[in-house]
Amino acid sequence: MLKTSKSCIAGFRIQPGPAEESLTAATPVGRLCPTGSALPRGAVWMLVAFLLGTGSARAESWDLQPHSVGWHASLAINQRGRDMGAGEAFAWWRLPWAWTLGSGWQVESHLTAGLGWLGGRGATAGSFRTGPAFSLRPPGAPFWIELGISPTVLTRHTFGGLDLGIGFQFTSYAGMNWDISRHWGLGYRFEHMSNASLSSSNPGLNSHTFTVYYRF
Repeated sequence: MLKTSKSCIAGFRIQPGPAEESLTAATPVGRLCPTGSALPRGAVWMLVAFLLGTGSARAESWDLQPHSVGWHASLAINQRGRDMGAGEAFAWWRLPWAWTLGSGWQVESHLTAGLGWLGGRGATAGSFRTGPAFSLRPPGAPFWIELGISPTVLTRHTFGGLDLGIGFQFTSYAGMNWDISRHWGLGYRFEHMSNASLSSSNPGLNSHTFTVYYRF
């Protein structure tokens, strides 16, 4: 049973309720997570809860070959992250769990990993991240939605006057991808990276991220 009276967890607020604890949507997010938006992270957990309560599930074998590989190019958009950018090579693996919703939407679980850099203001850090993700595809559509969250390791956390606090961060994201051919695709996603207040310095970075990928 949770005993904390208030905390910021994935875009939700936990506070005392009529019974033991009640879970309510954090509105506005800025009051609970002043370092940046946590909506993509909250969307991931809402999707998990939704899938557990609806649709049909199926289990498949896990293929060790990546489902897709590609490149992310990011540009920070919030004031604290001005002049910051990132690049990353990534791979997606399909996990064995998938769902078909009543409307025909296909939902698949994935493991993602990326290796790249984050830089700006005269400094550059290496980066590595890995974590779960979900893809949601309408019936017969060439486009699909992605939601995910990845623990992220940076080789440095200071960039000129910007201090991200520590070298361990969380990156949450939500985006849209389009399969333009059998193998190639393009995408866009909104990303939020912060250390979840593990450090007293937690400015957070919000980024526009553009993707090109190859599907095997």
